[in-house]
Amino acid sequence: PGYARNVGVDVDELLVSHGIMFRQLVVVPLFSGDEVAGVLSVASRQEDAFGEADVAAATRLGAFIASVLRAAVTLEDRRREHDAYRLIAETSGDVVFQIHPSGDIEWASPAVLEIYGYEPAEMVGMRIGQLVHPDHRPRFLQLIADAKGSGDQVAEIAAVRADGRTAWTEVAVRVVRNE
Repeated sequence: PGYARNVGVDVDELLVSHGIMFRQLVVVPLFSGDEVAGVLSVASRQEDAFGEADVAAATRLGAFIASVLRAAVTLEDRRREHDAYRLIAETSGDVVFQIHPSGDIEWASPAVLEIYGYEPAEMVGMRIGQLVHPDHRPRFLQLIADAKGSGDQVAEIAAVRADGRTAWTEVAVRVVRNE
């Protein structure tokens, strides 16, 4: 009840005006940072229905619910960010790959058709090393190892197109970890 009164609401008046006849009410604010994102309310028609242990349990439950709400907001923010990057990659003339740590291509931008001669869907499941000319594979593997250790790496690498021809490409490697 104290929380509601602190924000200028007379709990008794509010309950009576809505035809709600509770004798005891526990209200726990759900914080997201410094803002109240919601309220957990537990009510009883009995007086003295909730003891200190009940209030403590409601407070812990409220903290848990607030953390779930924050995680959902964070997940939604990441989804929006992912969608924005995907839109940029899909409309760029540059080839962009999403590669699993195993080396399998998980996603390829539409530009792969022009540069490598493959439809993007054809590339899903291919090993990224298949696109690198055999003479340049050691350099490519070193590029990946260097990116894992010291950050972004860029180099010119000979690639093998779908038709077997060689195409010189500038390869930028960035390791992105799911944290």
